Amino acid sequence: MKKTLFIILLAALLNACAAPTTVPSATVPETMTPSATVSPSELTVTSIPDVALTATPTKAVSETPAVLVDSIPSELSFSYESPVMTENVLGKVPFSVEVATDDSLSPRIKSISINETFRNKDGQNSNEAWTTFVAMLMYKSSSFDGTFEQYIDALNVARQSNSPADWEKVASRIVKLNDMATSDYDPKPTMLLPMSDVDFSDAGYRSFDKVVVVYTLTSSVDNITTFPNVSGNPGFGANLDGKTLYLYVGLATDGAFGTVNQTTIQTASLGAWLRTGVVRSENKELQSILYRGNENGAITIVK
Repeated sequence: MKKTLFIILLAALLNACAAPTTVPSATVPETMTPSATVSPSELTVTSIPDVALTATPTKAVSETPAVLVDSIPSELSFSYESPVMTENVLGKVPFSVEVATDDSLSPRIKSISINETFRNKDGQNSNEAWTTFVAMLMYKSSSFDGTFEQYIDALNVARQSNSPADWEKVASRIVKLNDMATSDYDPKPTMLLPMSDVDFSDAGYRSFDKVVVVYTLTSSVDNITTFPNVSGNPGFGANLDGKTLYLYVGLATDGAFGTVNQTTIQTASLGAWLRTGVVRSENKELQSILYRGNENGAITIVK
């Protein structure tokens, strides 16, 4: 009896020792499969453009030194410079504009200055007329499908949202924009964002927050496109210096543009030149913003 009990206990002990060999080998690869099934995060990828495009402008605005606004290109020397005219175009989007005269026009022309008593056909004073004129230049240079009023509405939306899609709708295509940070005059087709503090340079877009219209002697500056075979030897330049856009209106001193009417016609021709790079008389819409008739315009010429 005791011998039989001993044999039974010994058999049970041997079975218990053999049990671990039944552990399934499949449990090892199951613990390794997660690393092979991890997928990329779509949220991380799609959020990069928005963060990059909306976060950097804030730094650019706060860190941009005042000298970019207050200084002028070294090739210019102003005999006249108007105060900055800032008006909300159609009561919605602020445009900041200056008008300046380069002393290269002396002694034939002492200054081309703001006419403080001007009122255009819509009753706008000089400040309102000049800011509307610049806004209209940007509108006519854009591919926006709608009226000027609708364009200003869309521009207002873009300024508030800072969405790349909204800005793309109102971007102006300037055929010959020169970056004054480069040493040579090298104008290129550039997409430009009006009155914007965002940085889309990585996507090929530039922006400005002020425009200076400069009247200069065509032959005295380098950053200008000249047309020597055109009557009056006109010249135009669109030069971006930091966040300031300088629009050059090159005149001759032979009297070809010695009147307010003639000078306004050439100023309005900026519209066609910015879009096409070609000199031609612009339509009456741009001229009528700055000119009322009988030498009554948004500028005054002192000789």
